This record gives sequence, structure tokens and C-alpha cells, in this order.
Amino acid sequence: MLDHMKFNKEDYYPTTKIIVGYVNTELIGRAITYSKYKVGWCDEITVGAYNGYAINSNLLQWNKPDKIGGLASTGEIRGVVVDQNHIPYYLVNFNHWIDNPETGDGIYATFIKASDIMTKDLSREQL
Repeated sequence: MLDHMKFNKEDYYPTTKIIVGYVNTELIGRAITYSKYKVGWCDEITVGAYNGYAINSNLLQWNKPDKIGGLASTGEIRGVVVDQNHIPYYLVNFNHWIDNPETGDGIYATFIKASDIMTKDLSREQL
């Protein structure tokens, strides 16, 4: 198990600190399990207002919205965004539906802190 790494001659500990400004983009496209993470939900209209590359993390809802009728147990990492405090989040697509079962008509975007996913990846845990 990896207990620390060196970057510019400084020690960084993956369970407590991810290198500031570094996000592993190689994780884009990887599948992850919903139940292993704290997932932030935001309607896509709000996300669109922030141009798709930045979000306001104060607007994230940390519990699954009540109107979600179906939710896939796994999702795919689709990209990286930053919040107003420059904290990186992975944009993760978890298929879900609202009104039409099994159609994937969900109107929410889901986000997970990049440090949460990268910590699991660095410790070689299954995402």
C-alpha cells in the first residue's frame, strides 16, 4: 500500500492530502460505484450557468433528490470541474430517471470530490 509520495521533494499523504492543483485526468472514462462516495447532485440548468467547467459547490445537494426514480449502481467519470474555491470535482454520469422509467431522462449532474476518488485510486482500492 502506498503511504506517501514525493512531489518537488515534498511528502504528500494520499489519505489526507492530494497535491494542490493536480487532478488525475487518466481516471476519466473509468467506472465507479455510487455507494462508495459522497455524491453531490445539481440540476443541469444550474451547471450550464457555470459553463460546464466550474460549479458553485454551495448549490450541490448531498442527498439523492427525492424525485429520482431509478439510479444506476455504477457510473462513469466524464470530466473535471472546479468550484468557486478552486476545489476540483469529477463530473460523474450515473444514469437515472425521473418521469419515464428506464429512459435515462434524469436532469441532474453528479459530482464527487476529486480527492475522494484519487485517494481510493492511489491506495489501489476498487473505484
